[in-house]
Amino acid sequence: MTSPDYTANLERVQSWIDDACRTAGRSPDEVELIAVSKTKPVEAIREVYAAGQRSFGENRMQELQQKMDELSDLDITWHFLGNIQTNKLKTICHRVDVIQSVDKVKYLHEIEKRAAASNRSIATYLQINISDEPQKGGFDPTTFLEIATGLPTFDHVRVEGVMAMASLTHDQDLLRGQFQTLYTLFQDLKEVSHPNFEIKTCSMGMSGDLDLAIAEGSTQCRIGSSIFGPRNTLSFDSPNHTTPQKG
Repeated sequence: MTSPDYTANLERVQSWIDDACRTAGRSPDEVELIAVSKTKPVEAIREVYAAGQRSFGENRMQELQQKMDELSDLDITWHFLGNIQTNKLKTICHRVDVIQSVDKVKYLHEIEKRAAASNRSIATYLQINISDEPQKGGFDPTTFLEIATGLPTFDHVRVEGVMAMASLTHDQDLLRGQFQTLYTLFQDLKEVSHPNFEIKTCSMGMSGDLDLAIAEGSTQCRIGSSIFGPRNTLSFDSPNHTTPQKG
């Protein structure tokens, strides 16, 4: 079986992003790529890193912890994308750079506690449920701004943006509406005066809907399968784990 050419895949995705940006009348510099490396071996990450990619995302805390250990010699910016569990935050808050999937206020308090213990500042994104699918988690779009505006002040947590997963569908009008909802909330959040807010990222768009997400204002796309190929069999969590994928 031929080994995947991760470098060629990365170049193809970067060209895809560039083309989508130009079609939308935007600069490619406006959109960051997060390479979602869940279930993939560290050798694959090393190859993609060697090709110039620096930001990587993982969905499972145990897998992220192991990869951070094995790739500690590389200058990687690590994003955690998966469902948050309070009892597992302590395993990554002393090292991870960005926690994207904050869907409850209580997790911000826990991140603050863990980051303070490590004397670190951690970037977070607030996850919004734009698809109205409960299994995906996220703040309700209709009450999000009220909740965000009322957040307490933290010393070790920065809120840098919003993220969401759109519906898994070919309905372009449905997807466009969902992306527009997130982008509108992103713009509204930028107007909120809060000491912990440094709002600059609207993280939306994956392998199946990247073009449309960029057309609707995405500043960050999370791409996994188009770079690394299909997801491998899980080796870090329970075989019955059914966390929705975020990249």
